[in-house]
Amino acid sequence: MGESSNSNVDYLSNRFERILRTKHSKMRCQQRGIPDACIPLIVDFGDHEHDGRGAIRITMTRRAMRQLYRTYGRTSRFEQLENVYIVISAHDHAVITVGRLYH
Repeated sequence: MGESSNSNVDYLSNRFERILRTKHSKMRCQQRGIPDACIPLIVDFGDHEHDGRGAIRITMTRRAMRQLYRTYGRTSRFEQLENVYIVISAHDHAVITVGRLYH
């Protein structure tokens, strides 16, 4: 993971593109027990929904989890991703924040 020239962001590799992450999103991942390595999985498999204010919320719904399990198999590491969401900027796709949905 390389540090960019702006100290507020860094990158994760996601197949063909890099995922820009803010310090805030890294802090939220740590606080909420969501491994950095799971962010690309959420981007690839999660359900994308525009919020109408310039951001996209990507959520690991049941449907998204089934697709992830079909692709990689069921593991305890993946099970912890159910109901996790990330919010990314629609402009530059930077990860803004990370959280869990509670019902």
